[in-house]
Amino acid sequence: MSKAQLEQRLVFSAVRHILPFLVSFYEHARRGFASHHMLPLVVQARQQSFADFLHQIAAARTPWVSRQFLFPAYFDRFTGEMVVDHLIRTETISQDLADLCAANGFTHRPVRRSNKFIAEWRDHYDAALIDLVWRTWKREIALFGFMPDGRYADNVMLYGDVSAHKKRFNYDWRKDRLTLDGITFTGASGAPLA
Repeated sequence: MSKAQLEQRLVFSAVRHILPFLVSFYEHARRGFASHHMLPLVVQARQQSFADFLHQIAAARTPWVSRQFLFPAYFDRFTGEMVVDHLIRTETISQDLADLCAANGFTHRPVRRSNKFIAEWRDHYDAALIDLVWRTWKREIALFGFMPDGRYADNVMLYGDVSAHKKRFNYDWRKDRLTLDGITFTGASGAPLA
């Protein structure tokens, strides 16, 4: 799809809280991936506990989900421009989709499926592992407002209608560099102001 075509459409995507996301990633890796470049992760996940696996990806010793931005699909792979107009959360997907549909004149069909990891993910973490996640993925945590208890902070920039912020972000996939208003954003200073 061309950039002009994309700009004429409403592009929305979902974000999942980082703690259940990483548990889900581990569980999917244990079951296997279709692409051959993910095979090292499958082998590691099958041989390691969640804690050991998390230490591996946090140390950037895997082909994906290391220190690279966890949610790169929100950005054009070549230009780095943000392509998403609206972000919903998987934890509140039913209400978020209803709001998105109402705001844009779409027919809403309620989501009837829930993810089994929503409650179970907490069993995989202790305080040290949560601290590891917070040190490793500061950028994502600040951008999306993830909190250690599985909730989200209020009034974060990347939730709901994000179209007003699209031009403010750029992501260089090769360098794993996210910029906000032309300045590298690491998350060290906390959440960006809307």
